[in-house]
Formats: sequence, structure tokens, C-alpha cells
Amino acid sequence: MSLPVSLGVICFAASALALCRRLRASGQAFALLSPGVDSAELAPQAHATLAQLFAALPAPRTIWLLEPELPLAPVFPGLLQSMSAGDVIVDAGFCSATEAMQRERQAQQQGVGYVDVGIALNQWGAHYGFAILAGGTVAALQQAADGLNALAPLPQRGWLHCGPAGSGLFIRSLQRAIESAVMHSISQAHQNFDPQQTLQAAEQQLAPLWRQGGELRQKLAAQAAAYLCHIDPDRPFTAFFPPLAEHGALLPHPPPHSWPALELARIIQFASSSSQHFEQQIVNLLRNYPDGFGSTPGNDA
Repeated sequence: MSLPVSLGVICFAASALALCRRLRASGQAFALLSPGVDSAELAPQAHATLAQLFAALPAPRTIWLLEPELPLAPVFPGLLQSMSAGDVIVDAGFCSATEAMQRERQAQQQGVGYVDVGIALNQWGAHYGFAILAGGTVAALQQAADGLNALAPLPQRGWLHCGPAGSGLFIRSLQRAIESAVMHSISQAHQNFDPQQTLQAAEQQLAPLWRQGGELRQKLAAQAAAYLCHIDPDRPFTAFFPPLAEHGALLPHPPPHSWPALELARIIQFASSSSQHFEQQIVNLLRNYPDGFGSTPGNDA
């Protein structure tokens, strides 16, 4: 027996349809609005207008919004104006963590719940599920839980309540920065080192890689500082999932003044401030290594 429609999806790119395929594979009924996207494979779920999408959803409504990376028009304000008190917007697009915090405040003024989601939409997620980073209140997450559980690899597994609104997108931004840096370093390494020979790396070859590590550290530190200056670290917080002991019993919630994104931001800030000039120290060690790094002992450079 099919499940009743409990959520709507609004997307503007073909890549976002991977999320819809996962919902369908999980047996989760949904309604879809995808302007400008060929969604013929999802014709039973597709609707032509926002009014038709809303008509297909019971109240209170849960809408997943997947804005494009460079939206041509402001989508969120128009959607929010159409929502009613008690509805929830799940923001899984490309906005920043600070923008997500602003959007939650705007939604609260209308009595609308808001959840931000960091998610990497890829072809494998439709089959295996997506790792999801979510931010928001427990009440908003409870209403969005059907979609989160359907998209995750297993219900209540594979998605993390990272903290208040903005926290999911904050951690996702850190992931993007690390992924980009790793891919750039791999590309640089392939250009610098001959795979047909024994690795004999000169300091001049390694120094740029260390500098890139320093740039990544600075970028992560800047993102952590931006997150910390926009949140109240003393605000009460309750995690969606209670902590578990090793034998599976529920544990009392920890003191309500910490959450995963806050702890991660603090760790990054501490690691960054306590390792100043680390990369330069490594380069200096390589430069002062006897006979030069990568040269054959006993031979003059």
C-alpha cells in the first residue's frame, strides 16, 4: 500500500531529481514542482504550478526547496509568502549558513518552521541514500522526519541533527572546502611527480602543497569564525536523537548548551590558532634537510 503524500519538492536543476528518485525508491509519496527541468520520469508526481503542488499536500505542509547555485530570481521569499502557519520549509539548496539563520528568523515571523539541510546530490544517493546534515528545532525536524528518513541510507540513520538553523549548511560548507582542496592537491601532485619513477620530491615541489594546506586552514577558520559570531553559544539546545549507551539504552541529554556544529567550529578555531606557521615550519625543515630533501645521500645538489 502506498503512503499518503506528505511532502512537496521544488527544484530547478536535473541533478536535484536524484533526491526525488530516492524518495520514490523508499516508497515515500511526494509532489513535485520542477520548472524548466525535464521530469518526465516522475510524471505521476509532477505538478505545473505552485498552487497545484499545494493542493496535493495535506496541512500542515512540508516543502523541500532545492534552489540552484546561482538563482535567477529570489525563490525563498516568494515561497515563504505562500506558506501558512504550521508549515515547514526544508532548505536544501546552496544558501550559506548565515543566510539560513536569517531565513529561519523570517519564517518564524509567519509561524513557519525552517530546517536547513546540507546534502551532496549524486547519482549513488538515489540507490544507497544520502548522508544528511540538518539544522533546526526539534519541532521542525519532527515534521520533516518522513523525508529525512526516506532519503537517509536507513531510517533514523545517516542524518545528523547538527544544531540550530544554519548548522547543517555550515558543516556542509566545510566539507566542500576540504573536498575542493583535496582534489586540487591530487591534481597538483599528479602534475609535479612522475608516476613512473621512485618518488623523489624536491622542496620546491612540496612547498606549494603545504601552502595550499595553510590556505585551507585559513578558509576553515574563517568559516568557523563566521558561524560562531552569528550564533548564541549559550542558547538552549535539545538534540533530535537522544544519546545511546553502548548497550543501546537511552542516556539523559547532555547539558543543553552544545551541539555538533558548535563543537566542530570551536575545534577548528582552536586548531587554527594553536598551529600558526605550521606549514612554514615544515617547509623550513625540508629546506634544511641534509643534502636537500629528495636528493641521494652523498651526492651534492
